[in-house]
Amino acid sequence: MRVSVIIPAKNEEHYLGKCLHALECAKKKWGGAVEVILVDNGSSDATVEIARAYECQIVEAPDEKIGGLRNLGADKSQGEILGFLDADCVVDEHWFCYCLQRFNDERIGAVGTRAVPSFQNATWVEKAWFNLVSGAPRPDFVEWLGTSNLFVKKELFFEVGGFDVSLRAGEDVALSRCIGKTKKICLEKRIHTIHLRESKTLSELLKRECYRGQDSLKSLLKNNFDPREVPSTLVPLINLLAMSFVIPVILMGEFKIVLLLILLIISLPLIFMIKKRARISNILEWFQCYVIAFVYIFARSCSVVYEVWKSLIMFFS
Repeated sequence: MRVSVIIPAKNEEHYLGKCLHALECAKKKWGGAVEVILVDNGSSDATVEIARAYECQIVEAPDEKIGGLRNLGADKSQGEILGFLDADCVVDEHWFCYCLQRFNDERIGAVGTRAVPSFQNATWVEKAWFNLVSGAPRPDFVEWLGTSNLFVKKELFFEVGGFDVSLRAGEDVALSRCIGKTKKICLEKRIHTIHLRESKTLSELLKRECYRGQDSLKSLLKNNFDPREVPSTLVPLINLLAMSFVIPVILMGEFKIVLLLILLIISLPLIFMIKKRARISNILEWFQCYVIAFVYIFARSCSVVYEVWKSLIMFFS
């Protein structure tokens, strides 16, 4: 079995060396044939030089979105299995051995591991984010996996049309939805992948989630209001409407309604924490998880505003 690992990158000199070193260790552990394709999005640092030092195939694509970068790498690949890996991720040495083993089950079309922060130098924001999203037990077969590390059968990848190049974010969810119509998506739990660039501060978390939520409405419409995607759009929308009405209602002197709106805004992060079964062992962790949940919902609300505003501009221009 030949595998093609595709790494999209732009100015990743601080992380790429660690990523490729870990990948080399995993390749040696497995012993099979692996080609590594780095799709460069117009780097101005030493990203390409580092990739060449590890004998990666370099593909230049300065004007592509993230989905397009991965699709281009897939087009250039020779492998039967496509492995998508982010340049700021460090895989376990058993990444190939364990994940590729899953394809012995013909029902499986894609395999990946959970991405976790590096806890050696993790900030409270990184730890709290992990505690927030990792509490609920995950099944062996999941609805979607991120492209931080993901194996897909090449034939299946092209059969579903690859990544949706119209999306700036959420292309991994869209791909998973397509794969899930005919095949199972397997979460390999024996190992984890280290994500070196988790958000270390609240401002980084805010920026990241604003970006990730940019195409949530578009994705919802394209998938005909798939019930699985409704909560991720509906909750930020409810939060946005509640926050938008606070000041007008204060000016109207309707303080009972103001109180209800504030209670709603406060409650949404709590509901999110309960849904995610946040891992909490003391009051400090509870407070930290609440802050993270609040920032997450607020950021996604900002994304909805941006998406609606951009659509209106395009409509009237």
